[in-house]
Amino acid sequence: MPPTKYQRKIEVARMVGDVPVKLSLQERASPGWPQPWWVLSWRTTYSAHGSNRRFYCTKDGYWSIPAKLALDMLQEMKDKGGFSDQYLDVRRRPNFETILSSNLPSPSRGEYLLEITGADEFWDGVSFFVITKDPDDKWKKVMLVNGDGAATFRSITRDQAYKPRKCIRPGATWWLDNSMMDANIQQMKTFHAYLKLHLD
Repeated sequence: MPPTKYQRKIEVARMVGDVPVKLSLQERASPGWPQPWWVLSWRTTYSAHGSNRRFYCTKDGYWSIPAKLALDMLQEMKDKGGFSDQYLDVRRRPNFETILSSNLPSPSRGEYLLEITGADEFWDGVSFFVITKDPDDKWKKVMLVNGDGAATFRSITRDQAYKPRKCIRPGATWWLDNSMMDANIQQMKTFHAYLKLHLD
């Protein structure tokens, strides 16, 4: 199977401590889809001068970024034109459901947290999350923000053939995509809007 290919258009960069983090607008061409589409991709390195981070979750834990810094990067991407309509994902089902934690009753909120987080993670009672459905119904994109102000962006999948995937918790029907997130423009615009609302 041919590899996924990217063509970068716009990039926003920041430092988290001494480690560079980038948010990139890229045109993505993947096996299984006849046409490429635009994505916004979170990318970083393992250390200040290390190699590109391939795995989202490592022995040191799950990747995260200060929520306010994530909002700043998303806003800059928007200001540079990265949210423009010309980059919207127009594959099947371009308008998809969004699940917002603050709109859920407590039992449902807990059930969704079990679906999107690992057994080795702790998300406190004030944690905030947004889940967006995807044009491929085997995928969802997730933003989580904890009470300490850290944010993370992850993909989860029901695709049993996909690699690299990681068991999110025993018995779960969804798996963690253990690569750094790509999300389409509509999904990342949704994350930006609700993150801004949450932090204001």
